[in-house]
Amino acid sequence: MNQLEKDIIDAFRLYIISGLVSLADDIIRVHNPHMLSCIFEGLLPSKDTEAQRESTKHTSWPPANIIPLIERVGSRTVLEYLDKTVPLFREQLPKQLFILLITALDSFLDRRNFTGTLGQRFGAVQSKIVVPAQLEADLHEVIQRRNDTAHGGGIVSNDYIQASKYKKLTSSSWVIKHGIPSTSGIPHNYNLEYLYWVTSTIYELAKIVP
Repeated sequence: MNQLEKDIIDAFRLYIISGLVSLADDIIRVHNPHMLSCIFEGLLPSKDTEAQRESTKHTSWPPANIIPLIERVGSRTVLEYLDKTVPLFREQLPKQLFILLITALDSFLDRRNFTGTLGQRFGAVQSKIVVPAQLEADLHEVIQRRNDTAHGGGIVSNDYIQASKYKKLTSSSWVIKHGIPSTSGIPHNYNLEYLYWVTSTIYELAKIVP
């Protein structure tokens, strides 16, 4: 197994965590409802009593300038924390897996001495080998969505809709099947079908890069 394959497998292993989160959420809500009213401190250990302060004195604490941010990771109750975090997790995990897959591609190209942004690396690949037209179009979609993810938080940009920078995006097999979003400013779709498609695209490129 090469490093790219290992990176892809590791990324998808994380996807299974979504099931574990749903299971834990169900265990608490359905089978242990008494826990829902408990105070949830988040990352900061409880320090209400002397015993608690003593038991957590070796705990790593955040630097003073970010303590106000870390304090907000917790919630007044476990129920409030679950209500906020479980939907956020389900929304964010697929996007984070996309980022890991793009990182795996970046690392693969870096190991073959292609430098710069992902778009620049792909351009350098094309200067050395002939990339099949459909694969090129698919990579245009991946690169533009990567840019929307890195620079826009995963929001559809006008560049994506208009294919202004990666013009073959509209010919990608993903867009042919699913179309272009109707408007900018909405979240990109990072569902499992898309993650599989991205991985297949990355894997096909890796097969022909010298």
